[in-house]
Amino acid sequence: MRKRLKKYPNLEHKSFNYFGHYGENLGQSWKTFLAYINEEFTTEEELNQVFEGAKKAYEDLISFA
Repeated sequence: MRKRLKKYPNLEHKSFNYFGHYGENLGQSWKTFLAYINEEFTTEEELNQVFEGAKKAYEDLISFA
């Protein structure tokens, strides 16, 4: 994700250190996270709340990077 975000000219000066934290374990960590989300949040309302929370988290990460 970090490589893709850096392709945007207005973000190229950002570090995105958060996205490099898991290294080679990123793929498995992401799969585990998605399995948890899909298991714990099943209604459309819950999934919308998860989406909005993730969107806010990314916006906050980008503003602090």
